[in-house]
Amino acid sequence: MSGSISYQDFQSSNGAFANDGGPWKIWRSKVDDVNCGSTQRSWCQDVAYCLECWVFPSSQGTGYTVSFFTNITFNLAEYGGATTLE
Repeated sequence: MSGSISYQDFQSSNGAFANDGGPWKIWRSKVDDVNCGSTQRSWCQDVAYCLECWVFPSSQGTGYTVSFFTNITFNLAEYGGATTLE
């Protein structure tokens, strides 16, 4: 995974996938069958973007795994000298 985003930048990001300018990346077990994208549809009004995935299953596909991830850095000095995050 390349680079990281600060917690402050993450909070102010648009919440979209990386290809739409956001911090989120995706891993799909079957790249050809699982499609994902950032959306601004009518059901997604409380945030800038919602993340959605849909499946066009192949005849061999019996199960799918999708993982969303991002890499956030925290300055622990800003949290009262914390040494871990929970």
